[in-house]
Amino acid sequence: MNKYLTAMLAWSVWVCGALAQGDLIPPGAPSATMRTLEQIEPRQIISALPFSITNPGAYAVTGNLSLGSGNGIEVTAPDVTIDLNGFVLTGDPLGSGHGIKVAAGVENVKIRNGVLRDWGGDGIHAPDAGFLSIRDIQIYGVGGNGVAMNKGELIDAIAKDAGLAGVARTSHDMQKSIIQNVRAIANGGGGVVLVGMGAIQISQSELSGNTGDGISWVSTAVGEALDLDLDTCRVNGNTGDGLKIIDANTVRVTCRFSGTSFEDNGGDGIHIDLAAADCFMKIDGVEGECSRNGGDGINIDMPGTDARLFIKFAGVEGQSNKAMDNGGNGVTIVLSPVSSFIKLMDVKGEFTSNGGHGLYVEGGDKGSIDLEGSDFSANILDGLIVLGDDGIKPGSVRRVNASGNGTQGISVRGGIWRFSGCRAADNGGDGIRAELPVSGVNRWGEMIFEANDLVGNSGAGLSVPPVAGSITGTVVVAGGFVSGNATGGIIIADDDIQSGSVSKVVVTGNGEHGIVSAGESLSITDNLVFRNVGSGILIEGNGHHLSGNQCSENIVGIELVGIHNAMRESTLSGAAQIPFLDAGGNVTAPLQAIDAGTNPLGNNAF
Repeated sequence: MNKYLTAMLAWSVWVCGALAQGDLIPPGAPSATMRTLEQIEPRQIISALPFSITNPGAYAVTGNLSLGSGNGIEVTAPDVTIDLNGFVLTGDPLGSGHGIKVAAGVENVKIRNGVLRDWGGDGIHAPDAGFLSIRDIQIYGVGGNGVAMNKGELIDAIAKDAGLAGVARTSHDMQKSIIQNVRAIANGGGGVVLVGMGAIQISQSELSGNTGDGISWVSTAVGEALDLDLDTCRVNGNTGDGLKIIDANTVRVTCRFSGTSFEDNGGDGIHIDLAAADCFMKIDGVEGECSRNGGDGINIDMPGTDARLFIKFAGVEGQSNKAMDNGGNGVTIVLSPVSSFIKLMDVKGEFTSNGGHGLYVEGGDKGSIDLEGSDFSANILDGLIVLGDDGIKPGSVRRVNASGNGTQGISVRGGIWRFSGCRAADNGGDGIRAELPVSGVNRWGEMIFEANDLVGNSGAGLSVPPVAGSITGTVVVAGGFVSGNATGGIIIADDDIQSGSVSKVVVTGNGEHGIVSAGESLSITDNLVFRNVGSGILIEGNGHHLSGNQCSENIVGIELVGIHNAMRESTLSGAAQIPFLDAGGNVTAPLQAIDAGTNPLGNNAF
């Protein structure tokens, strides 16, 4: 053998021997390297009822359990977790107490994953406990409340057929509680009953078909407050109100509603009655409805002095809030006429087909109302009615539709009003009826009407009626179309109107006079007035200036009854009409009746 080959073989044997270390027989199955759930969170077993928990820790139910009398599980220790493991705890409706009872003052109790059925008391009873967390729980047919709690969270739960409320929450501080994805339905004492001060958020929940109110709140002491947030909820078909907030002690109520419906309730959709408080309400228009309720869609009554109400009906693009087909008004707001404040902001909605008014507002000696793009149509009474004083100073009423109502399309009384681009047609009374208030601070009213269509109403298109004891004011009508109204086109009958103008309006085919003014010192200019059954323009007041008007085919073109009225450069045409009548001896107007031709003041009749 080659000596080099012999040397290599020897070296290989030495290396292999050096590397071959340890036992070649497998050591067996590997041992566990992870801890079990019991090792991580040791759980004590609940295998029979009644069961008392006196120490912190985790507890688990191992099967369906029942009990004929007493409470099922009682908790007197903090920091407890109870896992029902999907099992059912059943009581006796005639003899048992609460399904799970948490003692007063006990903090941080968690209840999970199971069913409580047929207990004589509450399903879960913890009205005086501390923070409570309830998840994945179903409660059926208990004699008391489904859940009675103080503060905490109730998530992914059902409370059905309880003798009292589905959820009853009693709170003594403003710590927020959460109710999420909860169905409180067909309960005997309401869906969710809130008592005492607190902040609560209810989302993605259904609170429907309950005897009583869907949600209700009342305070327990003077000075308490409520902060309520409803997001994507259905509060429908309850025998009482959808939401009821009623109290004499409250200092502040704040409500925010987004995408929530209050429909088909026996009372009002939303009912708020506060004797002396501030109320802040925001309603977003994502499928938000207060419709088909037996009473009003929304009813807010704040009769106390110094009350302040702020409401924002915030529609979103392509959507709006709805208060439709209610037995009463779509929305009712009543405040004290003395020392109260109202602000309606960005009101966008459909207030239609209600048994009363579309939107009714009364009282409030300070504040403003801002309406845009809303529909106030087909109501049994007025579409929109606001009865305020001269402290009401709306920013504007823009592009609203108030048509087909049983009485007035729009009826207002207040200090300063501006209507722009509105339509009021086919109403049983006036298209727009605007009154000066009878009392107030500023002692002056102002009404401005711009480019409105007032058509086919059984009353006047625009009416400013006389009001005994009203303050003085001004009326400005600029542009627009006033046609086919049974008792006249524009009728300014209040002699407390001391200034203003009517200009560039088309007034045609009205059942009586086209334009009437009993006020003082108005300017009537550049109007097209034709085919009205009475006078095209009738001036009953004094000191008016008329110029540039074209009046044709009326019974009388222009008729002056008051004194010191001047008519210049007007055109009076049409064989069927009497061009001009002067019954008042107006020294600055033509003294003679105009038969034909142009007189020295530039008036032309032919």
